Amino acid sequence: MPKAKNPTSAEKAQALSMHGAELEELRTKLSDRWWRLTSGVLYKIKDKSGNVVPFIPNDAQMEFFRGRHIRNVVLKGRQIGLTTAINIDSLDKSLFSKHRQTGIIAQDLETAADIFKHKLKFAYDNLPEWLREQFPIKTDRQGEIVFASNGSSVSVDTSFRSGTLQHLHITEYGKVCAKNPEKAEEIKSGALNTVSKECAVDIESTAEGSDGDFFDLCQEAMKSEQMGKPLTAMDYKFFFFPWFMAKEYSVEEDVQVSRDVEEYFQKLEADSYIVKRYRGMKFTVGQKRWYQLKKAEQGDTMEREFPSTPSEAFQMAIKGAYYEKELIRCREQNRVGRVLYENRLPVNCAWDLGGAGGGDECAIWFYQQYGREIRVIDFWSGSGYSLVDIVGILKEKGYRYGTDFLPHDAEVHEQTSGKARVDNLRKMGRSCQVLKRMPVSDGINEARNVFPRCWFDEKSCDVGLKHLASYRREWDDRKGGFKDKPFHDRAGHSDAADAFRYMAQSVKDPETNESGAVYVQDWGLGDLLR
Repeated sequence: MPKAKNPTSAEKAQALSMHGAELEELRTKLSDRWWRLTSGVLYKIKDKSGNVVPFIPNDAQMEFFRGRHIRNVVLKGRQIGLTTAINIDSLDKSLFSKHRQTGIIAQDLETAADIFKHKLKFAYDNLPEWLREQFPIKTDRQGEIVFASNGSSVSVDTSFRSGTLQHLHITEYGKVCAKNPEKAEEIKSGALNTVSKECAVDIESTAEGSDGDFFDLCQEAMKSEQMGKPLTAMDYKFFFFPWFMAKEYSVEEDVQVSRDVEEYFQKLEADSYIVKRYRGMKFTVGQKRWYQLKKAEQGDTMEREFPSTPSEAFQMAIKGAYYEKELIRCREQNRVGRVLYENRLPVNCAWDLGGAGGGDECAIWFYQQYGREIRVIDFWSGSGYSLVDIVGILKEKGYRYGTDFLPHDAEVHEQTSGKARVDNLRKMGRSCQVLKRMPVSDGINEARNVFPRCWFDEKSCDVGLKHLASYRREWDDRKGGFKDKPFHDRAGHSDAADAFRYMAQSVKDPETNESGAVYVQDWGLGDLLR
């Protein structure tokens, strides 16, 4: 094999000249921010397989960059790449702006460390050497980079309460709101107040149930979008990136698509959101195969982690929720829909008295029992109402009432009046029964046992169902896990859940004859269910 020829001095000079020309051409392009972000020349990332590759925005990332407002709230599926895109953009702005402070809030310290090391610092360390030399680091400590040349900085933490930020990025805010409402409140009152109305805010997350500040922000931004409302600097623009925006979510191998999955996609293609946004989109066989295989892997969390529509993302319960699986089954089995009031059946009420007559929340579930069916036709809750007020509200509903089931403390005599609330209700004409005291854990099991028998009116029970979806274990921030007890909040979730437990405790199995037929005899119907 011939020996390689060493380059001559002239060849070396020519190569250096060519390199210098290319370098100078690159430098002339640095003022073009769009080129910096999309060319793949400056920034590198690790792909899902761990390979170091140029950052070239995918479809979702490009859509976000092009349509971005001053303030943005992003609902997304997993592995779409929005966190990476915003982090690269944050680094870019810090490099090419003077005295710009960027703060990134992660859901926990472990995630914050991962973002700093594997996204921000990795992208900086892999800049072209000639460019990195132009931006030496003045401060490089865990969670923060400060550049010596322009005084700009990027910091990653779990909250910010001091200083003034020109850009705030909150990642997985939905998870924070679900797991740690107190931390979410701190972010809302602290970090968001460090950003002036002229400066940027990007909030992105997968969904974690229909509750909390992330849900509220999305709902408000979606309303503005639907109304075509012009956005002010203080308004949030809504973005939604479903799983099917990722081109790799497709399977080419021969996998038989089930009838259930085919029916799901038929409904999805007819969904008003899909029709309006994607204009008659038809899903490929490969996408259906991928969805089927992924759903088999993800189980009940599929819609939450890989949603197809915003409503699908938010209809699922949150992590740590007591009734997540039960609510999913209700929807899958079409037991949440239209449930009519039957005037031949009495309406029983399960109360959580809470502060009825005081200032706390009171919650009531209205239900009718027919054989083994529990028809939950209505829900009401409110705070600051007297018992007289509440009884008046019940009368206005016009139902034919049966029994009010009350918690054990309804028999406690009040210091002010010397009377028990159950006695006051009876004097107002209500037929009441006080339930025996039961441990909360046993009551939760009772509720889970009756869920398969429940049919909920979607409209009248909407608020109550959201409360049940958000009823969850208390989060232990120190241990990074859920405690074995409910989280008692100020949003009314625990009050509605307590009332539902009392409903479960009040329900009795119908009598059966020797053949196993169920008699419905308590209400004079003369019916026999077989």
